[in-house]
Amino acid sequence: IKTIPEVVAASWTQTADGGQLVIKGTGTLAGEPFYDPKTGKLYITIPHTKLSTELEAAAAGEVFQLTAKSPSAVQVELAIPQGCQYLVRWTQDRKELTVQVQNAPLFGMVVLLDPGHGGADSGAISSRGLREKDLNLAVAVRLKHKLEALGAEVLLTREDDRYLWLYDRVAIANRVGGAVFLSIHANNHGNRQIHGLEVWHHPEREGSAALASALSTAVLARTNQYFRGIMSSKHLVLPREAEMPTVIFEMGFISNQEEEKLLRTEDFQDKIAEGLSQGLLTYLGTAEQE
Repeated sequence: IKTIPEVVAASWTQTADGGQLVIKGTGTLAGEPFYDPKTGKLYITIPHTKLSTELEAAAAGEVFQLTAKSPSAVQVELAIPQGCQYLVRWTQDRKELTVQVQNAPLFGMVVLLDPGHGGADSGAISSRGLREKDLNLAVAVRLKHKLEALGAEVLLTREDDRYLWLYDRVAIANRVGGAVFLSIHANNHGNRQIHGLEVWHHPEREGSAALASALSTAVLARTNQYFRGIMSSKHLVLPREAEMPTVIFEMGFISNQEEEKLLRTEDFQDKIAEGLSQGLLTYLGTAEQE
């Protein structure tokens, strides 16, 4: 007689930013996760499995519930709080299932990132060979990962070294219709003493000045750079043509030797990306409340 595998343990651990449900069985815990937005719950039906005698008497809690289903199945039911995201994982032998629930304050938000230049257009090039197009993409990718961890859907106008016309970048943004559009750049000047961070926006685009302020405040708190200010222009293509709050973020001058040394380090790039993610979190949180 073939023994039906059992679910023998289930535990929920609360964490500061969410929690974790761990379910253990004596056999393979198969099943496909299904999230029902109407109930706000995640359901996983595990076939060819039953609850152990101990769990039959104590298979429910405030956060999750295990229910024996006929024939020979166990249904996992887990509440997913609003503004959270989840990840389901199995161990290699499939005898342990983990559901990680994490606070996702930007869940449902679409953020568009534009790594400036690319392809034949290298942008500025430092005296030591740092190409602006590479720096822009590196920071954009770091920022993408940080925003996704906060629950946002992040789209890049380019994910590799390719050329895009400015109006193509705008077309991508307007077609997708994100909450914000952030174009990432590094600056250059003939006077190599000039340095610092600056942010550009369109003076008549609602929300763009507030976005520029939130981003610069958060980044400067982490990099301690000289701040050249928030600038406005009606002539820059992206801020003028995009249909959502848009800024051009100039990370610093790669023509300045000291600033270029910082910009080429992963640590400094990460500080900029972290600042931008927190600035976007601040701005989008405020915008949502309004």
